[in-house]
Amino acid sequence: MFDIIVRLPYNNTMSNASLSAFQILDTLMSINAKLNLIDKHPRVYRDIKVFPSQIRAIVIIGHRPGINITNLAGSLNVSKASASEMVNKLVETGLIIKTKDAANTKEVALNITEKCQPLCRDINAEHSRMFKDLKSSLREFYETDSDIVVRVLQKIDFYLEKFVT
Repeated sequence: MFDIIVRLPYNNTMSNASLSAFQILDTLMSINAKLNLIDKHPRVYRDIKVFPSQIRAIVIIGHRPGINITNLAGSLNVSKASASEMVNKLVETGLIIKTKDAANTKEVALNITEKCQPLCRDINAEHSRMFKDLKSSLREFYETDSDIVVRVLQKIDFYLEKFVT
């Protein structure tokens, strides 16, 4: 990912296709920069401080109770060691519990705790609101494809801005 955002200049002499390509690239770069900033700062839900990577893990575990470390690591696209370290931190904060899998005692099953359930509901509600608005942008297919892509990416950019400040 890029750590710097570069705004591209728009030129009135550009073709529509070229202008659309620059708008898409510009918006993607803005989204990338915001995601980089968001990943570095924890969020606070109900007085619980969690980092975005931990939120992703919590959401996955909440939707897939009993998931093991290997599958969690695959879903997060991180190493097993990184996933295990993250899970241990979440266990320490009382958000996740590890139990032996009844079918395979060598496997550890992961589940969210009661303390984590309200946090999961808050996160799911926030995601639902955001994606409901994004879906409304995607319904307008009478426009050119690039215009739709630009508008959807700009919506994502708008929502990410809330997390940066």
